[in-house]
Amino acid sequence: MVSIRPSMGGQSAFQPNELDAMSKAFDDVCERMKLTPDQTDQREILAEQIIDLARSGVTNPEVLLEMLSAPRSGL
Repeated sequence: MVSIRPSMGGQSAFQPNELDAMSKAFDDVCERMKLTPDQTDQREILAEQIIDLARSGVTNPEVLLEMLSAPRSGL
């Protein structure tokens, strides 16, 4: 399983449960969008989107999945 944690750059203002939720959403969206590990640019964009949403208070993995799986996600 690939985690969102490497995209955090070693700095995090998030609680462990929030990081777990973000990682789950990241994995689920990658799977839904069929993003492979070698699609690093798209995966980085996705990670940044999840981090931005989490900073604004959206940390529920199901909500993140729905928001980022929509066609307007920019991936």
